[in-house]
Parts: sequence; C-alpha cells; structure tokens
Amino acid sequence: MTIEASASRRRSRSGTIVWIVVLAICLAVTVIPIVFMLMTSVKSQSEVFTNPLLLPQSIQWDNFIRAWVSADIPARTVNSAVILVGSVLLSTITGAAAGYVCARITPRWIGAGITGLFALGLLLPVQSALVPLFTQMQSLGLLGTVVPIILVDAALQLPLTVVIFSAFFHVLPEEVEEAAFLDGASRLRVLFSIVIPLSRPAIATSVILSSVAAWNDYFVALIFSTDTAIQPLTVGLATFSTQHSTDWPATLAYCTVIAVPMFLLYVLLQRYITDGVATGAVRG
Repeated sequence: MTIEASASRRRSRSGTIVWIVVLAICLAVTVIPIVFMLMTSVKSQSEVFTNPLLLPQSIQWDNFIRAWVSADIPARTVNSAVILVGSVLLSTITGAAAGYVCARITPRWIGAGITGLFALGLLLPVQSALVPLFTQMQSLGLLGTVVPIILVDAALQLPLTVVIFSAFFHVLPEEVEEAAFLDGASRLRVLFSIVIPLSRPAIATSVILSSVAAWNDYFVALIFSTDTAIQPLTVGLATFSTQHSTDWPATLAYCTVIAVPMFLLYVLLQRYITDGVATGAVRG
C-alpha cells in the first residue's frame, strides 16, 4: 500500500468519525427532550422537583387522566383532526396540480420561474397578512368556525407542497405519459392511473410535512379561533399550562398526547419517503 493511499484511508476514516459524532450530537439533542417529556409525564408532582432527571419510582397514569378531563382533550383533538385533514387535503391537491403544471409547462424556464415564485412564499411571515385575512374572514362570516384556520393553514403549506411536487414531477419520465397518450388514454386517465400512483413518495412527504405544520400550529389557530369550542390542542395546551402552571406532570402528559399522533403518522409513511429518496438517488 502506498503512502498516499494510506493517508487517504486515514482521512476518510477521520471524516467518518467526525460525521458519526455530529450525527450522535444531533440525535441526542432531538431524543433527550422527548425522553425527558415522557419521563416527567408519568412522575408524581414531588418527583419532578426532587428527582427531575431520574426515572419515576412508579408510573402515575393519573397525570394523563387529569389532563384529559381538565383540558377537554377529546373535543380539542377532534378540532385539531378536522383542521389537519382539511388543510392537508386542500394543500396537497392544489399543490400537486400546481407542481405538475410547473414541471410540464413549456418552455421549462417558465415553470421554474413559477416554482420560484411559490418558493418565495416560504420567506413571507404569516404575521404580515393576518390583519387583512382576519378582516376578510370576518366580512365573509366565517369567524367562529374552523374554515378560516383550514384555509390559512393550507395557504401556508402550499409553497412547500408546490416545490416538492414540482421537483418530483420534473424527474418523472415524460415517456411514460406519452406512451399512455399514444394508447388513447386521456389526460385525466393518465393522471389518475399513472402519475398519481407513481407520486406516492411525494404525496407522503407532503402529507407528513403539512400534517406536522397544521397539527402544531398555534398562532393562526389562536387568532382565528374566536370561539373556545373550535380551539385545537395547541391553543388548549397554552390555556391549560397557564391555569396549571405548577402541574408539570399533567402539562407534559398533554404534550405527549399532542406528540404521539405525528409520531405514528411518520412511522406509517416513512417507507414511502425512503422510497422517494432512493428513487431520486437512482435517477440522479
């Protein structure tokens, strides 16, 4: 083995070790708060202050019952689910349609420019438009319902959704669609029979990101939920933590209830995201 080859192997090994350390630090930063939340949610009130970093001596499921009843979690969960489903469906359908047009329009630079305009929407703060949006929703008589929250959340998710689908459709071979057209298939038949089934990785990615954004949204829901009956879980958590400022076990039990659905959604859809990354790597 030459000296140059040996030095190259050492540099490669050192680079690998550095990446492992960086990833381990990132993993610890992500996992430790979650573990701390789960531990605290099943501790007694006294243990939180006496042994905050140790495992609980006994599991206190009463924390979840207390949060479930006091914070009216079932009704707020229904509100959050309605907002999530409505906003994700709206943003995914419109984003997929816009992304397909951006990827197929000719000349290609027009589609790239339109995609870039949508991407600029990621930089615009929602706070800059809340006053006119609130006034508009009020004039339409939509305040007091979940419709304004769904519409605004969908609009906030739309730029990223368009970018995701535009990038995916750009690498999707057009020859597949052209072959279907030659066989006499209509545009709608091609979309529903070929394009959409092949777009499952992009759909899964969009659904997960949009779901997390809609489920965790607090600011928009706080502004437009003028009726307490339509408040989602995030707004309820703020109210509950204010009313029970010293009850950390119940508060973190509430946080656990909010976090679990998104974790399960990711577990169910992660295979499609992995397939999408692998497919993109092979095409690249």
